[in-house]
Amino acid sequence: PDDVSISNASELEVTEWVIQDEPGVYITVRELADGARELRRVRFRSITIL
Repeated sequence: PDDVSISNASELEVTEWVIQDEPGVYITVRELADGARELRRVRFRSITIL
């Protein structure tokens, strides 16, 4: 079921990038082969303000 065959491999091609929304907040967005975008991950990093 989770196997990728040669015939459907191109359908699974995706582009992924990270956006820094504000200091310490990183959002990973994925664009699927059909042009749809999905929110993949949100990460929070501790920052120190001096």
